[in-house]
Amino acid sequence: MVMTAFGWQHLSVLVLTGWFLLLASLQIGMGLSRLVAAWQVRAEREGSSMFVRSLVAGLGFPLIFLSLFFLALYWFSAELGGSSMFLDVVGFTITVGRVSVTLGRLALILTGFFVTKSAITVVRSFLKDLPRLRPEIDAGAFAVLDTTSLYLLWGCYALISLFLLGFP
Repeated sequence: MVMTAFGWQHLSVLVLTGWFLLLASLQIGMGLSRLVAAWQVRAEREGSSMFVRSLVAGLGFPLIFLSLFFLALYWFSAELGGSSMFLDVVGFTITVGRVSVTLGRLALILTGFFVTKSAITVVRSFLKDLPRLRPEIDAGAFAVLDTTSLYLLWGCYALISLFLLGFP
């Protein structure tokens, strides 16, 4: 109302649209997160595979909110100047020295973080069941496999993230 009183009607509509999109995205995100949490409880009770449960646990929440963020950003960009403005916003590059960052690359890095966490959970659950499946293997080998897989997965994530940030 204050912006409208000063004669900035278009700016007030733009701010209200942004506020509406933010609140709608948060409400939808929280509702979808509750559905994912309920599904996880039911899947664990029914004995669903650890791979599927780990994947949904690691990726469900971040993908819900990332997709809602980009949907709201697209809608907001369409209000301002069309879909080409959305591509300009996602592709806008900030360069500091040798590091260049775009919003799209940041979303990929964030998603990669949660994919890596999910992969580690899956590998650890597999390694936890491996002594039961292969009793002839020394128990110390499982700890080595666990540590090696942990370093390998985080190392791959770090290398891919550095590549996305523009490091050669």
